[in-house]
Amino acid sequence: MLRTCPHLTIPLPLYCLCVTVVEYVKSLKDSTTIIDKLNLANIQYEADWGGREPFFPPHLTPIQIHEGIKSARLMQGTFLASRDNFLEGQVNIEGQEKFILVQGREGLNRAVNGDSVAIELLPEEEWSAPSELVMMDEEDESGDIAEDETTIKSSVKEVEKQPTGRIVGIIRRKWRQYCGILQAASSKGSSRHIFVPAERKIPKIRIETRQADTLSSQRIIVAIDSWPRNSRYPLVSCCFKKNILARSTKNIFYFP
Repeated sequence: MLRTCPHLTIPLPLYCLCVTVVEYVKSLKDSTTIIDKLNLANIQYEADWGGREPFFPPHLTPIQIHEGIKSARLMQGTFLASRDNFLEGQVNIEGQEKFILVQGREGLNRAVNGDSVAIELLPEEEWSAPSELVMMDEEDESGDIAEDETTIKSSVKEVEKQPTGRIVGIIRRKWRQYCGILQAASSKGSSRHIFVPAERKIPKIRIETRQADTLSSQRIIVAIDSWPRNSRYPLVSCCFKKNILARSTKNIFYFP
């Protein structure tokens, strides 16, 4: 004897039918919003991109960071991103007058403005100076930023060099909600898009949603979930709710 589920297009036997939550939701009509709310972004990302070459070096473990700071091999400070150069920033070390300069993809190592980080000072012959170049991140996930890093190094003046280091670990994240717009993917039908924050100190964020047509015309607010080594950008989940502004008829979509 068979029965029909009102949400499925296939008859179901009276005995048990085993399906995953994802499979069930995908079988529903108009399931786009529900799929986004299942927070599938990171799962799908790891499945599609998990085997690719890492963009960044690994972070040290909390124990390694603690031992490094205790032995004075590492220093703890607050990362301050540059507004004008996405490959540059400084670390403010408590008790020190001079900031430690960090440059390049490996130097910043997935730190976001405001994070408490562990930094390793480079040998003096590797010290650099703040670049005078204005560099915005215009590439997509597949872009290579090695050329941008070379441009920064070639613009450094010898007399201006200052203590320079590289971030080797994150002690505490200061992630919060960020307002911005959705930059839809150029390929039609893609669910992988880029969120561009209004704050220039915050990096672009990868977001997975099947509602790009709707969100592209809205202001949205997101909160970062993670930043794996194999992703050029941090990731955000696609669970969201809609809120009406008190003094506006426009919607703001939240991705908590």
